[in-house]
This record gives sequence, structure tokens and C-alpha cells, in this order.
Amino acid sequence: MVLGPLEGLGLDDEVIWLHHFSWHVGTVAVLAMVAMYALAIWHPAGAIFALIASAMSAAFAVFGISLAIFGNAALWSTPAPYPWTLIAILGFAGVLFSRGAA
Repeated sequence: MVLGPLEGLGLDDEVIWLHHFSWHVGTVAVLAMVAMYALAIWHPAGAIFALIASAMSAAFAVFGISLAIFGNAALWSTPAPYPWTLIAILGFAGVLFSRGAA
């Protein structure tokens, strides 16, 4: 769905395949975050996993917002800057509130 249209644009192979690689690295990072949030539910040291996943999300948020501000404002019209911020806030809040309940 992505490589075909990119190949039709006449872009260099390096650009197309770097996009392909980056997409899959992002997918692996998101799956790792999902696994860490799941471990946070069941593992006795779950808060550590939730903190790491939330920190990853916060870093993605900073990266997305920074690219939109300093790179190209077109990024604001994509979902890139938004969900990471929400996930980080909810993740950190979950850790904070779970510690207060313990």
C-alpha cells in the first residue's frame, strides 16, 4: 500500500527503502510499548515497564511536535504529533495513581 505509490514517484531507492525500514522500526517500537504496558499490569515491578513505555511515548511526542514546529507544519495535519502525547500522559498518570493506591 505504501511502497508501490512511492516507487511510482520516481524517488531514489534509498528514500523509498529508508521509509520502509523506518515504518517497520516504528512498528516494532509500538509493539514493545504494548508489551511493556501489558507487563505493567501483571508483573510485580510493573511500574518500571510502564515508565519506560511512557518515556518512549513522550520522546516520540517531542520528536513529532519538534518536526512539526521546526521541520514542516504539514505534520500537524497528520496524527504523528498527537497520540504519543496522550499515551505518555495517560501512562505517567497511571503510574502515579497506581502508586498512590498501593
